[in-house]
Amino acid sequence: MTLSLFRIFIGENGTIDGQGDVWWNVWRQRTLKFTKPNLVEFVNSRDIIISNVIFKNSPFWNIHPIYCSNFVVRFVTILAPRDSPNTDGIDPDSSSNVCIEDSYISTGDNLVAVKSGWDDYGIAYGIPSSNITVKRVSGSST
Repeated sequence: MTLSLFRIFIGENGTIDGQGDVWWNVWRQRTLKFTKPNLVEFVNSRDIIISNVIFKNSPFWNIHPIYCSNFVVRFVTILAPRDSPNTDGIDPDSSSNVCIEDSYISTGDNLVAVKSGWDDYGIAYGIPSSNITVKRVSGSST
């Protein structure tokens, strides 16, 4: 994959702050009536590069490509407190040709979690994740 093939590029030294502590507190009090939002989610997208960006304090998963292809995440930093609930770093979901590399992730849950749909809805769609590459990713989680 080369840069010339990609249509969307997010990056070049910025920070996206999800201000998740409000959501985490409501979740801990068991008064949340719906699912917390992801920080960044791409649906049915292709040819995406996310690079040189800091993501912090996501209410839920940080980067969630779902039904995507040709998706690259590199030189990204993802930060959340160790006690933040369900703050996965990157969750490719029913996606193909995904490359996650050269990044640092420190969250309250998984660094990277490959998924293939969610519950009955995911089973009904039946789209598995495939060709996922993760290399030179470091960090910590609970």
